[in-house]
Amino acid sequence: MGELVVVLVVLITAIAAHELAHLGVARLVGHQVFELQIGGGPTWETTVRGVDVRVGVVPIGGHVQTGARDGEGFRWRSAVVAGSGVGANLVLAGAGAVAGIGPMIVFNVLAAAANLWPGRRRRLGEPSSDGRTLLDLALGNRDAIAEERSGWYCVEAGRAREAGDVAHARRLVDRGIAELGPTRALLAVRGVIAFEERRFADVVDAYAHLIDDDRVTVAGRAGFAADAAWAASLSGDPDLARLAEPWAAFARRVRPRSPRRRMVHALALVDDGDNDGAARALEGIDDTSADAIRSLALLSGGDEDAARMVFDTRVVPGLAPDHPLRERLARALAADSS
Repeated sequence: MGELVVVLVVLITAIAAHELAHLGVARLVGHQVFELQIGGGPTWETTVRGVDVRVGVVPIGGHVQTGARDGEGFRWRSAVVAGSGVGANLVLAGAGAVAGIGPMIVFNVLAAAANLWPGRRRRLGEPSSDGRTLLDLALGNRDAIAEERSGWYCVEAGRAREAGDVAHARRLVDRGIAELGPTRALLAVRGVIAFEERRFADVVDAYAHLIDDDRVTVAGRAGFAADAAWAASLSGDPDLARLAEPWAAFARRVRPRSPRRRMVHALALVDDGDNDGAARALEGIDDTSADAIRSLALLSGGDEDAARMVFDTRVVPGLAPDHPLRERLARALAADSS
């Protein structure tokens, strides 16, 4: 039992030292710290001096998110931050060797080696190791450095959105793109903001660049495809609507059982004239948005009475008056009646 306690204490110490070194060094070199996580699984969460702190019950893994708007000296500052965690583990391994504590040597050497391993190139939607960050910075990888720098704008925009200031969030993203170019992270946030502001054409424009980008995970690309297809179908623009079905089909293939992906595909199929395919895609989904799409399919198929009944009995009580699907269906019913 005593040996198990020693192992747990040493493991937790190795993880905490690694992450706290990132945090402390980031502040020393002038980077802003946004988030600290130590451990995984179910977490206890709080905020300390503007830093979101999460402590997990499982003593494995951790994460520190930092960023800086100032680009001067960004490469060396980021390299120091990235290497500080490994440095802390090596110091602890040395202390373990002096004290003769075998588990302290083993765990800290393993932690240092695992974090230094660069793995494959960074992709949006996957965590990047310290080793990959150091390698990209050392090689002067302009794309990776731009993505790294865009983190500050993305986090600040996210915080502005959470505070309800979507306009400020949009300005932050626009400034980031003006300074760094359309990085994948900034385009992802731009799409979210555009969707909240119901600028559906801008959602499509932002996500269209990400759907075929192999520097985004397959799951991420499918998510962007689903959102782009949904925005294209809701835009009311026939040219955009024609783009929706292939994107929606790709998103559904990646997650075929997802009700939302099936609804996105069904709406795209309605725009594509495949009302039977839309009905099949919606089978078994009990959702008011799905009812709105069923009503659109009925209307598209010429059954106005059935479409109006679904609208009156299901859509009107279930969706807010300004919901895009309800608005689209109301317009379609009014146009069909006239």
